[in-house]
Amino acid sequence: MKTLLVTLTIILFTGLTNIEAQNKSDRENVKTVTHLVGNYYSMIIVDDSGETLQEGQYFKEGNRFLEHGVWKLYDYNTHELITKVKYNKGVQIWVETKIDGIVTRVTQKDIELNNLRIRIAELEKQLANLDS
Repeated sequence: MKTLLVTLTIILFTGLTNIEAQNKSDRENVKTVTHLVGNYYSMIIVDDSGETLQEGQYFKEGNRFLEHGVWKLYDYNTHELITKVKYNKGVQIWVETKIDGIVTRVTQKDIELNNLRIRIAELEKQLANLDS
């Protein structure tokens, strides 16, 4: 069950940086990036009624903007907070999301273990094909 939740959370998170996945209507979303100080930038995406859909911060490294700090994703219809993700200069530290009303947190270690399980399953499949 935990593997299923981890997988669902990873899939949910994958859509976090792609706001188009949320856009289920003809509404126009506006993304605003504001320079804070030094290499730090703030990002917010709002819908046409001014409701926040996503917010977070970037850390600029060279020409790249890396997710940094806690990012928040809000439900497109209810505008309730549904997912938070913590980054450290582009590295995902944890994901916290609400699934069926229950808040689930997945850490970087959980994500790494899940990725290793997937790789092992793929390698086992390749070995089985070699034996055939």
